[in-house]
Amino acid sequence: MWASLARLLLLGLLTMALAVPVAWVATLTRSLLAAVAAVVLLVVIAQVGVLVGAGAWMPLAAPALWALSDGADMTPLQLALPVISAVFVGLIVRSWTRLQLDR
Repeated sequence: MWASLARLLLLGLLTMALAVPVAWVATLTRSLLAAVAAVVLLVVIAQVGVLVGAGAWMPLAAPALWALSDGADMTPLQLALPVISAVFVGLIVRSWTRLQLDR
């Protein structure tokens, strides 16, 4: 039971990390519609990547594939790919320090 709970927690954390690039798009464009478009684009890219056979190497699809395969088909390097979104955290913080409210 504890192993399943830890697996679910890790899956949730990896999935949350994938939302960070969308936050950057919303920050840059100051538009929720652009963020929704970014989500749709990222889902399409992930689906096409899985269909082509590069699914385990796609940061957007790696957590879901790991959850579906019980970790049998994934290497730790492939599972660490969603951590790339840490770069976007820096970009978001940099953008937020320069934001100005329109009057």
